[in-house]
Amino acid sequence: MQTIWQDIRFALRQMVASPGFSLTAVLSLALGIAAVLRLVALSAATSVGLGLVLGVALSLSLSRFVTRWVENGSVHPLMVPAVALLVIGVAAVACVIPARKAVSVDPMTALREE
Repeated sequence: MQTIWQDIRFALRQMVASPGFSLTAVLSLALGIAAVLRLVALSAATSVGLGLVLGVALSLSLSRFVTRWVENGSVHPLMVPAVALLVIGVAAVACVIPARKAVSVDPMTALREE
């Protein structure tokens, strides 16, 4: 019975010390692997999608303005979709690798180490 109270006191101290980490650990325990990966992917997709929409809009609107200044400038129609696909690929790799590593760690071990 005493070990349970020690665990509860330890959990409360950790929650006060780093609430963000504690919330993440509790959510990962409660949700499971697939839900955590889905949560990370949704968060990343929202950020990347918003950035791509704003970036494409700005690049298309400013490309005509910039090509007037460049002597032999031309607009390549495949450049914007190619760069957008490159950004999506890099963002996917940048999100999937840490998410898979985070899911592979036992949450109780991570809590004890913090």
